[in-house]
Amino acid sequence: MKYYRTYWLQDKPDFPTWIFSEVGIDRLDTRRLEIFNNGSAKYFDSRTPFEIGVSQYPENLDELNDGGELFIKEITLEEFEEALSHYDLNSILS
Repeated sequence: MKYYRTYWLQDKPDFPTWIFSEVGIDRLDTRRLEIFNNGSAKYFDSRTPFEIGVSQYPENLDELNDGGELFIKEITLEEFEEALSHYDLNSILS
């Protein structure tokens, strides 16, 4: 597994600003936490299979980071779990 923290530079209320992702060997999300500008959050995992794994993470993150809208950084499992620990995941499961 790999873990990523994404900052999405945008101001639309229907889209998240921060995304924390656990990504499998197929480079698809297996768990994801989305945090919105208004402080609300959504959580996706194997219980919500149609909501996760929509597109693969590229091998080279620089391609996305160079676009000026998405800023993706690989993080540790501990950092990922720390982000999740701030939420009651069952109550924000989407």
